[in-house]
Amino acid sequence: MSSDLAVTATSSRDVTAVDTGTRRWPRRALAASWLLALPLVFLGYGLAGWLRGWALGADSSVYRAGAALLLHGHSPYVVSDLGYLHLSFTYPPAAALLFTPLAALPAQLAWAVIAAASALALALVIRVAIAAVPYWRFPAAWSTPLLTAAMLCLVPVWRTIALGQVNVLLMAMAAVDVLAVTARRSRWGGLLTGVAAAVKLVPLIFIPHLLLSGKRTAAARALAVFAGLQGLALAIAPRDSAYWTSYVFQTGRIGAAQQPYNQSLDGLITRVTGVAPWSAHAAWLAAAVLAVPALLLMLRCHRRGQDVAALCVTACFGLLLAPVSWMPCWVWIAPALITLFSWLQAMWRDAGWERWAGAGAVIAVIAVFASTYSVPISEQRHRTLGPFWFFVLSNPYVLTAIAMALALLASNSLASNSRMTPTCPRDAP
Repeated sequence: MSSDLAVTATSSRDVTAVDTGTRRWPRRALAASWLLALPLVFLGYGLAGWLRGWALGADSSVYRAGAALLLHGHSPYVVSDLGYLHLSFTYPPAAALLFTPLAALPAQLAWAVIAAASALALALVIRVAIAAVPYWRFPAAWSTPLLTAAMLCLVPVWRTIALGQVNVLLMAMAAVDVLAVTARRSRWGGLLTGVAAAVKLVPLIFIPHLLLSGKRTAAARALAVFAGLQGLALAIAPRDSAYWTSYVFQTGRIGAAQQPYNQSLDGLITRVTGVAPWSAHAAWLAAAVLAVPALLLMLRCHRRGQDVAALCVTACFGLLLAPVSWMPCWVWIAPALITLFSWLQAMWRDAGWERWAGAGAVIAVIAVFASTYSVPISEQRHRTLGPFWFFVLSNPYVLTAIAMALALLASNSLASNSRMTPTCPRDAP
């Protein structure tokens, strides 16, 4: 009799598992179909642009033109009118080498490929972040596509895609490398970080992040990949060594630091001081002062198992440290919001409504700032808005980074003073 009951219970558990898997399959299929349909929209738009001669992808056209110059034996740094907007190629020599596949495509299709890959990369970052945050109560099968759709509305994200930039792709490389590959102690850890740093120099900051978080082998591998790619590019085109001796120091080639679209410490101080000649030195001093609390906050988040928060702290500090960080560079607000959403979920039952409302207000303010353009500098705007609001609206992402750091600090303090525990197991990245 007891054996029959055991068999019946086992059979019922198997049937329940099958039913649960059957119910989950349509949701996962629907989410996968939506995520696959999104890149097709960009590819179709790019194809239409190619057939009709539209000007698509101001930055992707620069990537493509720089790679074409390299393939034809010319230096991409000596030409200052590349692409639709006649911009300069301001990336390391290895970037031109890695962009060479784009030279085989029309400019519109090159934009479409980068845009489609960026949409998928954003979904990948959100999925990896959901799996890595300490608290997440919603199924990833439907929260990933919903959050992807929401994050596409953030100004840095859609501006990145509209311009054909690679910011989302580089973010995905670093996030997957640190949160998934390196976290599993894979022998491939650090590879993607090194490739990202070879395209733009700002991701170099993730190498000390790996080092300080105990991933020394991955940090060394990332540095080796970065150096190897730059060395390969210089071996193919030795004339491009001028980038490291001259062009890398000419930040004016990227754009004027005082432009409000430059959301870095250098841009903020340059605007506040009226383009004073010592503003760049003041920015470096401010970055040195902020380095200590940023390092302590990153290490505190890492020790508490909040790896997404730690990575976002490093990324935002790197953007503040850079001489020029355009608005599209701030795509790291997307995983930072995932971290804050997980904090909000953790406080749903374990914290009072006052704290919950305060956390919601902080997240709402950050989301609003992340969806805001910085105002252009003009005397008329200055007189209309007033000095305070002009300062706020001219530096939305610098202030957003500070607000996120304070929110993460508050969430760490709240977690240490309460008994909040995860109510569901985390998914594996």
